[in-house]
Amino acid sequence: MPPTTDIPFKIRVEKEPLSPTYRHCLATIALQKDAPEDTIRTNLNPIRQTHSFENWYATQPIDRGQYGKISYAYNDDVLFGHATLYQKALADDLRAIYKDLVALLNSTHYALLRAWHYLPSLDELDDYQVFCDARARAFATLQPSFYCAATVIGTHCDYGVIYFLATRKAGITINNPRQTLPHLYPKRYGQAAPRFARATLKQWGNQSDLYISGTAAIVGHESMHEGDADAQLAEVLRNVETLLDEASTIGKMQFKHLQHSKLYVDHSIVGNIAALIDKYFPSQNRLQVFEGQMCRRELLVEMEAMATADSA
Repeated sequence: MPPTTDIPFKIRVEKEPLSPTYRHCLATIALQKDAPEDTIRTNLNPIRQTHSFENWYATQPIDRGQYGKISYAYNDDVLFGHATLYQKALADDLRAIYKDLVALLNSTHYALLRAWHYLPSLDELDDYQVFCDARARAFATLQPSFYCAATVIGTHCDYGVIYFLATRKAGITINNPRQTLPHLYPKRYGQAAPRFARATLKQWGNQSDLYISGTAAIVGHESMHEGDADAQLAEVLRNVETLLDEASTIGKMQFKHLQHSKLYVDHSIVGNIAALIDKYFPSQNRLQVFEGQMCRRELLVEMEAMATADSA
């Protein structure tokens, strides 16, 4: 078992998946294509990867349940849920999953902390808008302060997955002063604005986790440095560092505290990404890199991460 900690779970990137019958298996996530049926299958295409499975160990035994389309594992501290969706029924699946998600959390009295979305495709201009509309409908009764950190990536597949982490007490929304609040984006990006937080901070006793959303080269609401992956990645890191600074008054967060960092890159720059990693992440041996589609066609890179540190 993981060492004793205030945080009620531990994430390990490992060669083999956890057995779903293991009483401390909160989740086992496959970070590749052609994954076992009993894992959460992201259909990601790894460019640089440490191991193939992200295993979530709960510190306390878990029970399992099903609510509509959502399968979930839970104990008194945390709830982890996931659901599969299909390209041929994307809009219907997204609406049904998000409706079930909100109903499940309301009925079990958990608060949404972090969500990941690996959609079948973001090729079509309206794919991301379909997703935003489904999430906005489900979140219609929520205040913006309750929006959680999130990632949305397209994976060039005919099916995808949504998974999420929830806790008994809500986290703290961390905004980026360099960026417009997503729900206040102009209508030119779509009628349904994105509903998410740039980051969510969760205090667990004497420790804190910062969950950083998928972060791109956006300043204000504008995409920056079109066609320049180097400049975009530099902008991404400025946004990540800003979020760490904003969170540091509550949980002493610094760049060295980043873990479980994932970089998503457009297929057009896969051949050049190694040089950029060497330039910007010289000591990040555990950085994982995947090919993926961003929510805007001009965006070439996106980064997500967690940071864990002692609470201030």
